[in-house]
Amino acid sequence: MIYAGDGWRYLTDQVARGAEDYYVADVARGEAPGRWAGVAATVELGLAGEVSEAQMHRVYGLLAHPSEDRVLGAAPRLYRTLEQRLDAARVLHDRRGAAVWAAREVVLEATGATGAQVDAERGAHRERRGEVWAQREAEIRRAKERRAVAGLDLVFSPPKSLSVLWAAGDDAGRETIWRAHHEGVDAAFAYLEREAAWSRVGYNGVRQVDTTGLVVAAFDHRMSRSGDVQVHTHNAVLNRVRCDDGGWRTLDSRAVFRAAAAAGAVYDRVRETALERDLGVRHGERSPNGAREIVGVPNELCRLFSSRRTAVEARLGELVAEWSERHGDTAPSPATLARLSGWATLETRRPKGASETTAEALARWRRQAADSVGVSLADVWDAATRPGGDVPVAVRLGDDEIVAEALRAVDDAKATWTRFDLARQLTRRLPTNPNLDAAAERARLDALLDAPWEHKPTGSGLSPYPLRRCSTPPKPCVSATGPAPTWPITPPATPPGPAWAARHECSPPPGASSATCGHRTATSKRRSPSAGSQANRR
Repeated sequence: MIYAGDGWRYLTDQVARGAEDYYVADVARGEAPGRWAGVAATVELGLAGEVSEAQMHRVYGLLAHPSEDRVLGAAPRLYRTLEQRLDAARVLHDRRGAAVWAAREVVLEATGATGAQVDAERGAHRERRGEVWAQREAEIRRAKERRAVAGLDLVFSPPKSLSVLWAAGDDAGRETIWRAHHEGVDAAFAYLEREAAWSRVGYNGVRQVDTTGLVVAAFDHRMSRSGDVQVHTHNAVLNRVRCDDGGWRTLDSRAVFRAAAAAGAVYDRVRETALERDLGVRHGERSPNGAREIVGVPNELCRLFSSRRTAVEARLGELVAEWSERHGDTAPSPATLARLSGWATLETRRPKGASETTAEALARWRRQAADSVGVSLADVWDAATRPGGDVPVAVRLGDDEIVAEALRAVDDAKATWTRFDLARQLTRRLPTNPNLDAAAERARLDALLDAPWEHKPTGSGLSPYPLRRCSTPPKPCVSATGPAPTWPITPPATPPGPAWAARHECSPPPGASSATCGHRTATSKRRSPSAGSQANRR
């Protein structure tokens, strides 16, 4: 989460202000400046290029337009601090205690209680009130601070083998890796904007409405908190979106959460395709259901530069042992294990160390590789980018087999699953094709996502797909010559603007021109507003 106020400073504090791009000139301290992304950033707010601190302050700190004197939608809610809530609760507690004692004192006087009895009652009353306050104070402190959410921090990070390869490359090689990484991030956000860029209106947000896209500030980082090489990008997604009626509302974060894993799989697939096309590397799984690593990068190096993960896993082991001991030597459930993992991550989190230039960091990583593993990073680059004949050849599956395997995987993992779960499993199984760009990769994924509802793969042994209940039908296209809308959502009164057309990529029905098409067709894969909470079941 990125909170309103100064929650955005974590991202800009890592930036080397006024310096050249660190991975090109290799002279800057800190991280590279951020860049604006997302359709709505350009079309709605006029933001493009490098992110400035003033822009971050207005957009994420104040939730306001970067160049106009207006707030984007409702002003962020201001919550009281923890100390303010404690002070207010204490005043209310004392006032109630005084009223209770006053009433009790009247009763004692009416019954002719002695001074000693009154003193004893007063002492007991103070003790009871002290216990009540201790419980109330603990409840308030557990709730911690409440702050308005200005945005979501979506982080895209490749497997460790790619970060090691980045450290092993020269300037041109590192630039190629960044380019492939950015291609994957852009494809993931194109997927999110199409599938999850919703807002909600009505009582308790009962109705989901479409938007013109996302506002994103992306910041590239090259190392982890522990100083290990780790290529990753923080994407600050603004918690404001412009809806069809022109109003700015909060982003439906639940929709983003549901689609996040599928977007991550799209990022992996597009990034791998770009790397195999531009560098000639190959990818392979080193463990069942594990991440696809780059062939030729030793496991020992990946472990060496994963000290953060090692610390988290060590602490997680301790927490799991403590939990099992308290609960009769039973293993924690997956949900409990996820909570313990989150605690382990926070407990082992430490402040980032002093900044380094890229040259200083690269020299340190080369020394670590040579001293700890006895491997030259230059040799690792040669082995990964010039794979020999021992590269494992993946078994090529047909589309029907890929769909069948993906369906088995989601059926085994979940009793109830969504299109996003299926998309993630399909993407993991699709073979890379260096000749396909991001748009073609997405089109192929879309076609395979529709396959289970259109036919039964030969020899799959699964139940007939027409017997499976899927999400509600997609929105029909609204056009001047097309059919009238059939869903219970009022289409926009005015023709959609350029942001809508840029993001939705509608294909009009036969006989309709693309200029009149304002909504997605059935091929766009965007479901009706209620589909997000529905699942595909047997």
